Amino acid sequence: MKNLLFALVLLFSINFSYSQVDLNIGATIYSINLKESSNMGLNIGFSYKEFYCDFSSNFAHGKGEELDFSSDHTYDANKIKISIFNIGYNINIVKNNFFIVPIIGLAWTNKIYEDPILINTYFYGKGTTNLNYELAIKLFVDSNNGFLLSVGNIERFKLCYVYRF
Repeated sequence: MKNLLFALVLLFSINFSYSQVDLNIGATIYSINLKESSNMGLNIGFSYKEFYCDFSSNFAHGKGEELDFSSDHTYDANKIKISIFNIGYNINIVKNNFFIVPIIGLAWTNKIYEDPILINTYFYGKGTTNLNYELAIKLFVDSNNGFLLSVGNIERFKLCYVYRF
């Protein structure tokens, strides 16, 4: 198993060294009502040649330790956790420096319930899934550094720093 993992890492490393790969990290503002949770989230992603992929979340949670069950003392914490997984396609417009990226993905939202049995605990209620779609531009200001700006229906606004390897 270790040899297989080593071979896969080596294969991907060789493949990445001969291709265009970039990583992005930034912030997202969500358009849906997340109640008392933050409507801002962290976004991380990568591109490999024309393929684009990212993940964002507001990482909302309740007080105390997370559990998988409730009791008679459970109450709605008036918070919602959101997580979004997106894929897209990098369309090269100007000499590998300017891209338009149509993006589609899934957004999961979960209500947060708190339960102070003996200690403070919380759990995530049954979630809902929504379709997320966006249009992004990616602009490199030099050979390695750039930014990504996106607008969409659930991720209303996204701004990321992009580093190209």
